[in-house]
Amino acid sequence: TLIQDGWEELYYGNHAPIHPVGCAGRITAVQSMDGGRFHITLFGLTRFTVRDQFCDAPYRQAWVEPFHEGDASCPLPPGLKDDLHGLVREFGRLIGHASQIEVFLNRIVDEPAFLNLCCAELPFTPVEKQLFLESVNTTQQAKRLIEMLRFNVDHLARNAASTNSLQRSSLSPKAWAALIMLSIKRKT
Repeated sequence: TLIQDGWEELYYGNHAPIHPVGCAGRITAVQSMDGGRFHITLFGLTRFTVRDQFCDAPYRQAWVEPFHEGDASCPLPPGLKDDLHGLVREFGRLIGHASQIEVFLNRIVDEPAFLNLCCAELPFTPVEKQLFLESVNTTQQAKRLIEMLRFNVDHLARNAASTNSLQRSSLSPKAWAALIMLSIKRKT
């Protein structure tokens, strides 16, 4: 789970507040940071809701329950799907990854996987990604992603108009390869 804002004062007592929805999965990368902190990358397997916490060890433990997935298997309504794909294309163009995005969009088979990959791999803040994680169904997740993409596309377009230059996304080639390979695996 993600620690909520204002955690600094409470961190060393295991009492820093956490978001109520988290993700169980496999750790794929660990990056040591300043101050003894770590940035952990997780390959998510399932979401959960924290029901209770135990702070009697040097690390936090919790009693969790599976997150209710809502209509996770339902396809997106056509208009919503078209809006999302159009914004992802425009975002890809503005960050200098139009061809990679096009390959990715042409290989989509599973809309929930597409949404999860976009929410995880596009350059959003941890708090924005938490908002996606807490979505109760794919429709809500898609609407949140569309709003965030609209904001970013508008911001990038304004900056491009004023500076005539855009920096490429911070997405690594490995992240793009993972996006494309997962979509190809799901198609076969």
